[in-house]
Amino acid sequence: MSGALVAKLEVGDLVRLRGREWTIEAAPQNSDVDGLQAFDLACIDDDAQGERLRVVLEAELDLRRVEDDLWQQIGRSGTDDPDVFAAHLRAVTWRSATAADRNLFQAPFRAGIRLDPYQLLPLAKALRLPRVNLLIADDVGLGKTVEAGLVLREMLLRRRVDYVVISSPAAMTAQWQDELAQKFGLGFTIIDRDYLAAVRRNYGFSANPWAVGSRFIISHNLLADETYSNGLAQLLRPFRPRAMLILDEAHHAAPASGIAYATDSQFTVAVRTLAELFEHRLFLSATPHNGHSNSFSSLLEILAISGVTAYTCFAFLPAHAIFSHKLVVIANDTISMFCVLSSRVHELWALKFGSSMGETPVYNPSDCFRTFPFPALFETSSKLVAAGQAYYDHRAALMVARNEGMTKTYNRFHDPAETADDIQRLRELHAAMDRAVLEAYGWHDLAARAAPVSLDESNEDDHTYQGRLFWPSDFRDEVLARLLALNADRHAEEVRLGIAPGMRGKAGPDEEEMDDE
Repeated sequence: MSGALVAKLEVGDLVRLRGREWTIEAAPQNSDVDGLQAFDLACIDDDAQGERLRVVLEAELDLRRVEDDLWQQIGRSGTDDPDVFAAHLRAVTWRSATAADRNLFQAPFRAGIRLDPYQLLPLAKALRLPRVNLLIADDVGLGKTVEAGLVLREMLLRRRVDYVVISSPAAMTAQWQDELAQKFGLGFTIIDRDYLAAVRRNYGFSANPWAVGSRFIISHNLLADETYSNGLAQLLRPFRPRAMLILDEAHHAAPASGIAYATDSQFTVAVRTLAELFEHRLFLSATPHNGHSNSFSSLLEILAISGVTAYTCFAFLPAHAIFSHKLVVIANDTISMFCVLSSRVHELWALKFGSSMGETPVYNPSDCFRTFPFPALFETSSKLVAAGQAYYDHRAALMVARNEGMTKTYNRFHDPAETADDIQRLRELHAAMDRAVLEAYGWHDLAARAAPVSLDESNEDDHTYQGRLFWPSDFRDEVLARLLALNADRHAEEVRLGIAPGMRGKAGPDEEEMDDE
C-alpha cells in the first residue's frame, strides 16, 4: 500500500493483513529515521480476538483497508420493537454462560459429536483446576480426541486459552486437524517443512512461524527438532499465560527404562523444556504402563527443602529419587510456587511459625506451608514465573561455576563482606523476586519500599535475623501483620462455608461430588 493511503488511516479503522482483520488501536509512532509509521493493531477475528501487533504498514505485502459501512447503518431505522429486542435479549441470555460457573458446560452444545457421559469427566475436572494439568489415560477407541476437544473448546469459550499447540505422531497430525475442524469447528495449522517455507516466502526468512497464528499441530519428530521448536520456545519464554499444550500418545515422551535408570530421549528433553512454558497442559495416552516407574516419574519434579536449615532455600529435584526423611517435599513443579516459597515473604512466615533445633530453624510443613496464605491466582502469574525463573537459573549457574553447594552459596549471599559480581546479582534477583511476590498480593506500597539490609547486633535485636540479609524489623512487622490479617480473613470465609479444617459442617461442592463418586 502506498504511503499516501497509509497516511489516511486513523484510529478505529479496520485493515486486513497476515490473513487476519485488525483494528488500529493507537496513533502511529515514528519507528525509524526514514519516518516510517508503526501502528498498534488489535485482532478482531474470533480465534485470536484481542491479540496485539505493532507493525510498519508500508512493509506489509498483503495489506488492504476493510471497507465496511455496517457500523454506519446501525440505528438508521430507529430502535427495535420492544418485543423483538426482548426476544433477542433472551436468546443472548440462554446462550451465555459465566466463566465463574464451573458446573455449566458450553462445549458439548457447540460440538458436532455423539457424547458419552464419561467423556464429560475430564472436562469437569479441568474446570476445577486453576491450571489444567491432566493426564487422560483411556483405552483405545474411548474418545480421547473428543475429551481433549471438549476441554479445549470450553477453555477457548471461557477465554482461558488463546494459544494452542498439539503434538502427535506424524501419522495422526492430519487426523487431528480434520476431527477438530469437523467436530468442534476449530481450524489448526500443521507445522511442517512446507509451512515453514511458505511463512519465510510471505513474511521473510527471519519471521517466526509460531507467531503467524495461534493454533498449531506438530509431529513428535519435528517437535524434537530444534529447527522447529526453537521458534516456539522463543515465543513462549519465560511463560505464556493462556497457552495450552496437548500431547497425544504421551507415553512416547517417557524416557527409556530398560535399564536401572531412565534415559532421556531427544523428545523427552524437548517436552520437558517446552511443557513448563505453557500455562495449561493436557497429556493423552492409551498405552498401558510398562511397569517401570522411572518411565513416568522422571518426567516429574518436586520442590524440596531441608527440614533443618539455616536458610529457607528450595530446589527442584526429580520425583523418582529416594528422599531422606529429613527432607520436606512439596508435590509441585511450578516456577511460580518456587518464587513464592523462596521469597522473604514466605521465609518471614516460616521463621515466625516454624520451630528450631538449637539456634537452627526447622521447616515444619504443617506450620510453615499449610498455614501460609498464598497470593490469589499466583500459579498463573507470568511476573512470578519470570522473577522465579531468573533467580533459579542464575543461582544454578553460580553454583556450577563455583562448584559450591547451597549452604556455601547462601553463606556468601548473607555475608556483607562478599562483593563478588555473581553474588551481588543473586541478591538483586532475590530482591526483585520479593517485590514480585508482594505485588502479587496487591501490596504495591510494600513492594516499593522493600529493601533488604545486612542485620547484626547493632541494628537487630532478634538473634534469628542477625547475620542475615533481610528486611528491618519494622518492615517485617508490617508484612507479617498483613499476612496474618489475610490468613484470618480466609479462615473466616472457610468457617462461613463450613469447610475449615476440623469442621464437620456442610461439604463444599467438590466434596459432595467426591462422596457421590
